[in-house]
Amino acid sequence: MPTSPEAGARTSTRARALAAWGLRIGITVALGWWLTTLVEPARVAEVLARMGGSWWAALFVALMAVLLLHALRWQWVLRALGERPRYGQLFADVMVGMTYNLVLPTTVGGDIVRAWRCGRRLELGHRAWSSSIYERLAGLAATALCALFAVMIAGDLLGPALWTVLGLSVLLSLVFWRAEVPVRWAAALGAKLGGAPAAWAEGIRRDFEGPLTAWPIRALTLGNSLVGVFLVVLYGWLSAWALGIEDAELAIAVAMPVAQLSSAVPISINGLGLREGTIVLVMGAYGFSDEVGIVLALLLLVGVLASGAVGLLFVAISPNPPGKADGGSLAADASEAPPLLEGADTPR
Repeated sequence: MPTSPEAGARTSTRARALAAWGLRIGITVALGWWLTTLVEPARVAEVLARMGGSWWAALFVALMAVLLLHALRWQWVLRALGERPRYGQLFADVMVGMTYNLVLPTTVGGDIVRAWRCGRRLELGHRAWSSSIYERLAGLAATALCALFAVMIAGDLLGPALWTVLGLSVLLSLVFWRAEVPVRWAAALGAKLGGAPAAWAEGIRRDFEGPLTAWPIRALTLGNSLVGVFLVVLYGWLSAWALGIEDAELAIAVAMPVAQLSSAVPISINGLGLREGTIVLVMGAYGFSDEVGIVLALLLLVGVLASGAVGLLFVAISPNPPGKADGGSLAADASEAPPLLEGADTPR
């Protein structure tokens, strides 16, 4: 039976998406298998068993500090856009996003879920997307800058990675600082769709060309992200101190931001395998054994899994957060008269 061109296009898109997800799953499994060949699992379990309960508590506190800071960063951006979200609700959205990052074969699945949850409570739902995109770009830029600084400190030890990290740092910093440019292009494409998607795309464009170009919110968001990277390094230091690994502070200060940057490359599920493998390689460059690198990487992975577990509690408490009493922010956005669609000029 012949199919319409639209149905054929949807089938082709679905097939490509499934193939991409399958490839990511395959890469994740392959990286995990490679890591297991570097050290005896029983030996790793023995080393981790040395940690006392107080060290596990310290790691959990450091992890929660990162996520609390993330929610605060998101709140700052939303306030710059004119919203007044509750911090507790944003933190719950962040935690739920962490859970979905562990089950969706993409690096942005959690961002989509948390933006959807948040948008149902805002006056204008598109601001949830504007803010989540903006603060995610700030986080990537801060991570890249810290990774560049770390690679420069490492010198010849990580010399081959210098130009790659430098290029990523420049690119991500430019994208964050001039984010309105790619968003403007995306809005032009969204305008062709018409209806609510066009209204949302236009609203996001106005946010990026208006309130989010102010230097105070840029400085605050980037500064918050830099502190977040430091807290991840602190998590690594706590892990080393708990295990009695000596003279590892510099190596960990280099390994953590580089590993976080590598995990943002969208070729595995939530960066799994990439992040851990990078830690092993960088620690090895500083003369530490594969066992040390893998144990540190596993403790970081435990933190990721723990955040997902906490997020699961928020999913159970509020799986489908209520929208606004007037029918939700989607209707409010769709009822706006986007200047781009009307052919009117928009102040820049």
